[in-house]
Order: sequence, then C-alpha cells, then structure tokens
Amino acid sequence: MADYVPKRDTDQYVWLQNLRTNLPRHVAEIDITPARLAQVNDWIDAHLAAHDLVRKKRDEWLAASSQKKLIARQSLAGLRKEIARWKTAATDSSAAIAGLQLSASVPAVDANHHQPELEARGHLGQVRLRFKKRGATDVNLYVRREGETAWRLVARVSRSPYVDPTPVAVPGAAETREYQAIGVVQDREIGQPSDTVIVTVPGTVVRQ
Repeated sequence: MADYVPKRDTDQYVWLQNLRTNLPRHVAEIDITPARLAQVNDWIDAHLAAHDLVRKKRDEWLAASSQKKLIARQSLAGLRKEIARWKTAATDSSAAIAGLQLSASVPAVDANHHQPELEARGHLGQVRLRFKKRGATDVNLYVRREGETAWRLVARVSRSPYVDPTPVAVPGAAETREYQAIGVVQDREIGQPSDTVIVTVPGTVVRQ
C-alpha cells in the first residue's frame, strides 16, 4: 500500500493535527512502543511548529506590505508635488534635477547597429520565443518556413517570452522554421535583425 502525505500546506497541517490527536488511540493496533510514539510525536510537533512559524511570518509580511503601500501612497504623493515645484523654480534647476535624478533617463540606442537577441524552442503545435530587446521598446518577430524566401511578421511584442501558436502547415508532420527579431523604437524598426534561429516544430496529433 502506497504511503500518503498531503502535499498542500493547509491539508498537511490538518493531517498532522489529526495524526497527533488520534495516534495514541491506535498504538496497540499498529504496535507502537512508547519510545516510538514519543519519537513520532516529536516529528509531528516540530513540523506543526514549522507550519505555525511560516504562517506567522506570512501574516507579518502581509501586514508590513499593506502598511508600506499606505505609506508609499501618502509620501510619494507629497514628494511628487514638491518635486514639481522644484522643477519650476525661478532659477536654473537643471543641474539639481540631474544630480537628484528627478527625471527619467532613457538609455541611448544605436539605431544603426542595434541588434536584439533571440532564442526559439519548438513544442507540440507552437514555438516559444525568448528575446532581449537591448534598449528597444519592442521587437517585431518574423518567421518563414523551410523553402520560403519571404519573411512574415508574426507579432510586435514587448515582453519575453512570446508563444507563436501558428500550426504546422501539414497536420501531424513536423516542420522547420526560421525566426528573426528586429528592434522597434517609436513604431520604427531600427538596426539589424537578430541572428536567424532555426527550430523544428513537432507536428500536432491527427485525430480520426
């Protein structure tokens, strides 16, 4: 008979409590000596204590996180108003604004030589694409099947990974594809395409 221990913490906690409460009633039936019962109870008590500690720390973290959010709303609202006043000061405040990092900085992108990174992995009926934008705001993903000459736009995406759900051309048959990524800034493609990645897409199961 396979052993059984619940995997979910909440179920496991209830299971341990039940074991701790009811085990002494069955020591004769399952031949547990007093020494073995004491050892089992030590294990149970230690595990229950660990569960209790995790629950306590989680409750403390939730309370602290809630308090942080409340303080952040109040303090950041006040700071934004004050910073806005600094930026409209009568004197030239550009040096102070730069020194205090009061304006968002946008990383410079070499529009001529920019090149994103791309990886592809084929799964049943789809391809998972992972990419690095390297400063671009988005990337355009392109694909072409083996034997094709023209690239086809798959999607414009800003977050990696992206899953291309395009099915294989022949149901049940694997196919080879090439993918490229091109960086995009302000709705304009820049730089050079990523290195071409080649991936085999397993065929989907054909159902009769």
